[in-house]
Amino acid sequence: MILSCIEACSDPDIMHIISVFKTLLNIARIAVPVILIIFIMIDVVKTIASGDVDTKKLSKSIIKRIIAAVVVFLVFPIGNFVLQNLPVSDDGYLSCYNCVGTDADTDSYQELEETE
Repeated sequence: MILSCIEACSDPDIMHIISVFKTLLNIARIAVPVILIIFIMIDVVKTIASGDVDTKKLSKSIIKRIIAAVVVFLVFPIGNFVLQNLPVSDDGYLSCYNCVGTDADTDSYQELEETE
């Protein structure tokens, strides 16, 4: 059974660090594919503007970037799924990771702040 948030995240600083880490992962999950799509658009515009339309080279570049965007977009949810379904370890960091970002997280964080 997963420990409660208070038991898993006994240190509010650790809870805060994990929360920031998860937020950064969520930002990267969205930003990286968007940036790759922007690069695709830049490649297309450069190719058209140069007048030398090499569709084979352009399509290879576009396909590689689309695959990279899909992989980056899927890596984070798959990683979260794996982390949430791993058996709980003795150190409690995995339980804390699973707890941060849930509704219980806010209540637990407030309780930890009050006890210190």
